[in-house]
Amino acid sequence: MRNEVRKLDFSGQDIYCGLDVHKRSWRMTACTDHAVVKTVSIENPFVKHIKTYLEKKFPGGSYHAAYEAGFSGFWAQRALSEAGIHTIVVHPADIPTTHKERDQKTDKRDSFKIATSLRSGELKGIYIPTEQAIKDRNIVRQRDRVAKDHRRVKNYIKSHLMFVGIDIPGDLDTRHWSARFVKWLKQIQLIYKDKTLALLLDRLAIIRKHQLNAVQALRELSKCSGCRAIDSYDPHRGNY
Repeated sequence: MRNEVRKLDFSGQDIYCGLDVHKRSWRMTACTDHAVVKTVSIENPFVKHIKTYLEKKFPGGSYHAAYEAGFSGFWAQRALSEAGIHTIVVHPADIPTTHKERDQKTDKRDSFKIATSLRSGELKGIYIPTEQAIKDRNIVRQRDRVAKDHRRVKNYIKSHLMFVGIDIPGDLDTRHWSARFVKWLKQIQLIYKDKTLALLLDRLAIIRKHQLNAVQALRELSKCSGCRAIDSYDPHRGNY
């Protein structure tokens, strides 16, 4: 009698995958409605390897996946969904966690917890913004970062002047740095041949250029249909 080879067939069955996403490798725990199958390490290209693994181990199944929102953004959700794996992104605080799991946190535990919580229906995905919305949001965030760098280098300059005993004239010591004040700083740098001040002024000029570029990008964004002006900053009013 010939032995028949039985092929795997998961047609009509749901397969749940918990992903713990990192830069160089991901941990994935896969489970069915009745059992946890295995936790594996996934290398880059992540989406391709995940799809290959699922189609090999669970052919014909309906694939579902989830991972925590974080540094990796939403590109994985789009790529996995396009590959036929229904994927949601969840807020870390929404994943049921015991005190023991918090104390003994590992990638394997995290992926297992996400997979089993997804299977039990305890997880709800957060809102996924469009790619254009993410690009627009990043412009605003970049403008904020540049503004913080701008304030930081101005504080460095004032701290340096105080450290070396140089007093700022009262009419120039204001919150907003005028072009006249920056001109005075350059004159002070030349008089005292202060290389540290020269480096700080170079840094200020670079950040100032970045700030103007960021403001211009925001103005272009505000002209888009359905957008509103995000910033009323005027780069031509002479203040630093």
